[in-house]
Amino acid sequence: HGANGAFENLSIYVPVIREFGWESLRNTFAEYRKKRKYRLDTDDHKKETFVRLWSKHCKANLGPYFEKVGYPYTPSMKASLNQYKAWMPKLPTLEAGSSAPSSLFGSKNESAAARDGADKGNDESPLDEDPSEISEE
Repeated sequence: HGANGAFENLSIYVPVIREFGWESLRNTFAEYRKKRKYRLDTDDHKKETFVRLWSKHCKANLGPYFEKVGYPYTPSMKASLNQYKAWMPKLPTLEAGSSAPSSLFGSKNESAAARDGADKGNDESPLDEDPSEISEE
C-alpha cells in the first residue's frame, strides 16, 4: 500500500460504495468517531475496526474482499462477521450489444444513460459543438 498514490489507495472502496451506497460509509465514520473504545494502536487494528464497522452498516461480510486487497482478516473478525453473508464485487461483464466491458468503477446510471441515448437516437453531446461558437454570457 505504501508505494501507491491516493487514488490507488482509495479505489478499493469504490466497489463497496457502488454496491451499498455512501450512507453505509457515512454511518461507519459516524460510529467510528463516537465510540472511543476501539483498539486503534496499530494500522492493522484500525483497518480491522473499519472493516468490522463497515460490514455492520452494509449488513454484509466485507472481510474476504478486504483480505484480497491486503487488509487483515483475523479469526476473531471471521467469527464476528460470520453473521453476515460474505460479499465480493461482481467482475465486469460485457453488456448485450457492447464491445467494452462494464466497468467495476463506472456508474450504473452512466450505463443506463448511454443505453437511453442510443435508444432515442440521440448521439449529440454538448461537447460536439465547436468551442469557438460557444458564447460566454
